[in-house]
Amino acid sequence: GRALADAREERRGEVHVSSTARKLRDLHRHRTQEEHRKRMQEQKLMDIELEEAARRSALQEHIAVQEELASSNRDTWLASHSHNRQQSREERLCKVQENKSQLREADRRDADTLRLVLEEKQALSSQLQQALASTRQTHLEHTASVFIETHTQHIT
Repeated sequence: GRALADAREERRGEVHVSSTARKLRDLHRHRTQEEHRKRMQEQKLMDIELEEAARRSALQEHIAVQEELASSNRDTWLASHSHNRQQSREERLCKVQENKSQLREADRRDADTLRLVLEEKQALSSQLQQALASTRQTHLEHTASVFIETHTQHIT
């Protein structure tokens, strides 16, 4: 009778150990999945920041080319139309206003694009924070349940 009771007790210990090992394995898998998801979100944020920097750079280059073109156009125009000063001045002012208007429109479009990129970046950042908080909470709950279960089994 005593040997049977000892064997039953030993089996209960083995079941407890394998149950705890399974729970730890599940916890590790869950944590690995969360870390992968977090890395993917961080990568997406970095990609957006790179796109944003490239857009800014392209915008600055575009503005520089437009300013150079405007300057070149003014110089060429003045050289070829110096005989009629008043008409030249009016046309030059019109061209400058046109160029300024085009630059303002390009600036507005780029500002809109930048605003959209920043909004997307903020939304992703918020999602990442929520995912991290959720992961922490899930981890804490799981750890607590494993702890309680382990100690409850030890007591009984």
